[in-house]
Amino acid sequence: MASSTDPIDLTTERNLEPALLEAIGSAKASTLRQILIEVCMKSEVGSSLVREAMLVPGHVDTAANASSTTKKRKLEKPVARFAHCVQCEKDFDVLLNEKQGQEQACQRHDGELELDEDAFPDDDDLNDGHVLDVDTDWRVNVFPQHFTWSCCEQKGREAFGCVRSRHSRSHTGEGQGTVYYRAKSGGYETEDHRYDD
Repeated sequence: MASSTDPIDLTTERNLEPALLEAIGSAKASTLRQILIEVCMKSEVGSSLVREAMLVPGHVDTAANASSTTKKRKLEKPVARFAHCVQCEKDFDVLLNEKQGQEQACQRHDGELELDEDAFPDDDDLNDGHVLDVDTDWRVNVFPQHFTWSCCEQKGREAFGCVRSRHSRSHTGEGQGTVYYRAKSGGYETEDHRYDD
């Protein structure tokens, strides 16, 4: 049996019947959470399997600002294995986040996605003072070439993140480690030269 520190292999189907796989794949996340809770409540074996997959012994990532005694207590208390990164807005495995080679796993922009000034000269909405919300406006997906990141001048929402680091659960920068910035060459470096002329 895999230990709780091993990555979960979601590719192994273990001979599950196709109808069950389809049902799991099409269910809403809230439904799956409720089913997992019920499995844990009804079956000690089920609860043990879920606990093994979802919890890990507390680790440094969760105790970054604690005293050494508090850290020791937190290290003994299990914590959630999966967290949501406040920087890139993606979920991540806290165990993988601490492994060598994951220093650049969190990719994001630290600027704003802005509309190019003369992108839509004939658009009455924009000419009449309508403020475009880049998070919801349809133009961002249809015309990505008309939207530029203020941090790196790349075009569109799908542009490679110009800042990379480890994932972080809080805005304090805890767990972030070294930060890497996109270079003009297309690679990443620890010095931020994005605004150099």
